Parts: sequence; C-alpha cells; structure tokens
Amino acid sequence: MTGSPRIWLLAASAILPWGASFIANKLALRELGPANLSFYDWLVGTAFLCVYVVVTRRRPPIWETLRRQPLIFVAMALFLIPIPYLLQNFALQRTTVINVSILLDSDPVFLVLLGALLLREHVTWIQAAGVATALIGTAVITLNGGSIDLTSSDVVGSLMALCAALSLSVYSILAKVALRQNRAFVTALLTAGLGTALLLLPAWAEGLSWPGNWSASIWLAILFLGIACSGWGVLAWFRILNELDASRAAPLVFFIPLVAVTLSILFLKEQPTIHTLVGAALIFGGVVMGERGARNNGPRRTDVEPVQSVERA
Repeated sequence: MTGSPRIWLLAASAILPWGASFIANKLALRELGPANLSFYDWLVGTAFLCVYVVVTRRRPPIWETLRRQPLIFVAMALFLIPIPYLLQNFALQRTTVINVSILLDSDPVFLVLLGALLLREHVTWIQAAGVATALIGTAVITLNGGSIDLTSSDVVGSLMALCAALSLSVYSILAKVALRQNRAFVTALLTAGLGTALLLLPAWAEGLSWPGNWSASIWLAILFLGIACSGWGVLAWFRILNELDASRAAPLVFFIPLVAVTLSILFLKEQPTIHTLVGAALIFGGVVMGERGARNNGPRRTDVEPVQSVERA
C-alpha cells in the first residue's frame, strides 16, 4: 500500500489498538463478565462517537434513518455487536488470544459464502479455492490435530470464535442493503448506539457491574477499548477510506491478528502450536485468494467496507 506518512500513522492508530484489544479483553475478563465487558466497552465507544459528532457540529440524520429501516438496523446492530462480542469474550475465557484473533479474521470467507447463497453473487474459481483453503485452516486450528471434543475448552472457544466471525459476515450482508440508501458514518453511528442498547439486557442478566467498584486496571481496559478501539479506531478507518480505495485499505486488517499474536506471546506467554501456524497460513492464504478473486470479478465489497471497520473495534 502506498500513501502519505499521515495515512500510515492513521492506519497504525487503528490497527495497533484493535490488535491489542484482544489482550485487554483477556485481562479484563479476570474481573468482569463477558456481557459487562462488552456493554461498557461499547458504551464508552458510542459516547466517544457522540462527542465527536457534537464537537465537529455534524447533523447526522439519525432518527430519519432509523424510522426508514428500523428492522434492518436492529438486525445489523445485533449481528455486529452483541452476538460477536459476547461470543468473542466467552471464547477468550476458554482458549487463547492467538486462536481467537486468527479465527475472527476468517469472516471474509463466510462473507463470500453468504453472498453467493443469499445475494446470488458470482463466485470465481479463485474465490472458491480460497474459501475451501481457509475453511481447512479453521478446522486445523479448531481441532488442533484431534477430533471434535465438546468437553475441550479450546475446541468450544474456537467454535465460538468461528460463530462470531459468521455473525460479522451476516452483518456485512445486511450492511450492503442498508448502504444503498444511507451514508456510511450514519450507519455506523446508529448501529453502534443500537448495539450498545442491546447489550444492556445480557449485562443486566449477568449482574450489572458498578463502575465505582472497579479496579484501576479495569478502568484502564474499558477506557482503552472504548476510546482507542470502538471510538477512535472507527474514525481513523473512515479517514483512511476517504483517501484510499477500500480494496487497498482492506489488506491492513491482516495486521490485526499479527499484532494480537505478538502481544499475546510477549505479555500472556502464549505459544502458538504447529497446528495454529499451519491453520493461520491456510486462513490468510485463503482470504487473500478470495480477495484477489473478488477484484478479478469486479467490485464486491467496497460498498460495505466503510462500516465493516466497526467489526474490528
């Protein structure tokens, strides 16, 4: 990717926090439940985005947009925030950051499959080969050289991470429909607000944690996740997409699991197994094949890419 130093700095300011977010979530889960962590993360992130709207004196047509397509926005919010974030955090309680971060990056594979099944999108042979390769990679990581054992914490956690990736792909399909009539930033802001509201119920059922009882480390984790990842990360990605084509910016997301894996080795002392390394190579190779096949097949994901950044927050 070419671009000015400012673009590289913006990219780093989004990619590095998104990669580090897996570590922050893993550590915060020692004191907070998965639902509470997800809720407060997005509560802070949505508040940050609202402050940005006020400070920049924007007037996004939030209510008009919601009244026009209420059901699709509720569905988008559900598949973007409560479902994948709860699954991700439950997965982090059961398996490693390495497994979760790599498996979550397989969502483009499911997007190709869902696009073909639901939107009747044409799939080239390169895309089909990429999907098959990546799916083999997910199986290698999930099974870790063994068989499906639902009593294994690693297997259950890996399956949860895969379900989270599938949920993000469903969101992307819905976003393609929504973006035909709505601006990307308005869509992202509205989805974030609704997603946060939907997280309140599971957080309440889990036992809503009172911030006054939090330790300093939890406060730091929530502020980092909410401001740097769910807030600033989204804004930085939008600015990148204003200056780069989505097809040129999309490969940057491959750095997210690389950052997560590196930090997990350094700070959590996790060690990737040979099956993890082989599976990661197959997944990333398959995703790259799928993206190349999509470019050869004409524009496919550029209309969804601006809001797809929220998936990584």
